[in-house]
Amino acid sequence: MDKNRIVYFDHLRVAAIVAVVVLHVSAQHWNEVDPISFQWNVFNIYNGLVRWCVPVLLMISGPLFLKRDIPIKTLYSKYILRLAIAYLVWSAFYAVLVPLGRTVLAGDPLPPLKLMIAYTIAGDLHTWFLPMIIGIYMCIPLIRQIVASKTTTRYFLILSFLFAFLLPQVIDLARDLLGEKYPSILLASGTLLSNMNMDMVTGYAFYFVLGYVLDDMVLTKKQRTIIYCLGVAGVLSSVGLNALVTWITQAPCSRYHRNSTVGVLLAAVCVHTWIKYRPHPNGKINSWICKLSKYSFGA
Repeated sequence: MDKNRIVYFDHLRVAAIVAVVVLHVSAQHWNEVDPISFQWNVFNIYNGLVRWCVPVLLMISGPLFLKRDIPIKTLYSKYILRLAIAYLVWSAFYAVLVPLGRTVLAGDPLPPLKLMIAYTIAGDLHTWFLPMIIGIYMCIPLIRQIVASKTTTRYFLILSFLFAFLLPQVIDLARDLLGEKYPSILLASGTLLSNMNMDMVTGYAFYFVLGYVLDDMVLTKKQRTIIYCLGVAGVLSSVGLNALVTWITQAPCSRYHRNSTVGVLLAAVCVHTWIKYRPHPNGKINSWICKLSKYSFGA
């Protein structure tokens, strides 16, 4: 194994990919079972336990790309091209596989070629991650300018936390719990937030920059303990709020499992911190984790 390889990144990547698999399995029948049933609540718990997976994958990529001076030509020819090819190949695979399966199993006619092409362009449900990463990679030269200054980095993270996480979640909570009492005020609040057009700080770039910052940051044992407690609270809040709103509305709610919620953010920072500061002394295990990590993109 390469001595310069950052071991905890491999451990994080393998843990995140396993979590992605658990997430997709637990979400298979999210809208099909009784939302008040024990079964749905089990799905909800599993979802809450692993929702940190996508943020953590972005937090790994942040320091790996922002700490290197990658020419724009290389960025496109090596990294973005690889992702674009993977996206088109797998989207085309599902564009053929899904209707073909329906034809074989249910006798449905194959859709017209133009619809299959459209499906390839749009991608399957779970392939959304690839165009999102492509968009992040395209912005790396700009993001690198943000992290060039500690002041600008902090300012970006604060703005992003406020406008991508905290304020939208406060409005969602108010709508879910107080919507019948104050509909006009809540509608106006949501409209105001939307009209501010803070798109520059409301994307997944937050996790990209956060991973860069956390990789450099040295945390004391007390600080890590606080982060672990907040991470547990984050998972409980995600699971609990979804269950509460589902019970009130009698319809399955997944709003508080979104990657842009405070609960998921706290869980992601918790997992990142725990694996970073956990000792990894076993060379054989690290070697196997490294090998598994290389297959994470395919998974």
